[in-house]
Amino acid sequence: MFYKMNENQRAKLNEISEITMTDYEMDKESISCDNLMIALEDLLVEYHNLEERIEELEYDMKENYQPLPEDDEYDLYGVSRNDF
Repeated sequence: MFYKMNENQRAKLNEISEITMTDYEMDKESISCDNLMIALEDLLVEYHNLEERIEELEYDMKENYQPLPEDDEYDLYGVSRNDF
């Protein structure tokens, strides 16, 4: 069974193909339903991988980075106003 595509749908499937780095064997007008489901599953895997990566980066930022002090310019250079 094949799904008939218009130009916009074909462009979206080409984007999915680029994101997932997979060729889904579609012709100019159609794609097999099996390949369409595989494309959607691959896209979901990419989504979950990116979601996991974002969580890791958020955790890393929370654990390892401290904001710069905004109150005193001298603190940026590790000196105190009292030093002068």
